[in-house]
Amino acid sequence: MIFGSFNTSWAVPAPPAANDGQTIFLHQSFEPGSFLFTLEATLQWGPSAAGGGAFWAVASWYIHSIHDGPTFFTPAFQVNQGQRLDASISLFNSVPSSPFNYICQFKNLPGTMFQLVNTEEFRWAEVGLEWANVIVTHPTDPFNGVTKREDYPTGSTVFTPTTIQFTNGEFPAQFWGSSGNEGDRKKIAVENDIQGNVNTVTINYGP
Repeated sequence: MIFGSFNTSWAVPAPPAANDGQTIFLHQSFEPGSFLFTLEATLQWGPSAAGGGAFWAVASWYIHSIHDGPTFFTPAFQVNQGQRLDASISLFNSVPSSPFNYICQFKNLPGTMFQLVNTEEFRWAEVGLEWANVIVTHPTDPFNGVTKREDYPTGSTVFTPTTIQFTNGEFPAQFWGSSGNEGDRKKIAVENDIQGNVNTVTINYGP
């Protein structure tokens, strides 16, 4: 069966206590089976190619996985702490055995709609946390060391409801798993609804 839509909702967290030039990304994303690119609705704190700075902002992104591959995005749109975000990636104007067309957006936020047409079918969904330019407190092990706690928000972010629906209206069975950098004290927890249609993903930023 074909994924018709992927939706999730979360609140903009408090800003990090420190501003070290870091960028924090919270996102939902869809990828094809080839893993050549990703389409994602992203909340960011800090600068990126889409804009931004020492504040929270949203944008929709197309990112190619090949080094120096094409990247496209909508301009970063500033949002406020506590504001509820409703992110959506959905199939549109597609018929069986034809190229696939998708819309990625934050609903009711201007300028965040990104259309991807004549592409591959999306088969993988993700909700995640990424970061860049955070301070590593164990510089001898920059890939596995513990990063500076103040470079992140406090507490946790809860993505709920997180739902995927097939084009025939049905919902997939429980299939969400989780992975995280336990050494960096970042934890991801998943609560699967028994029918798979209402799920909760929690990202804990650590003590």
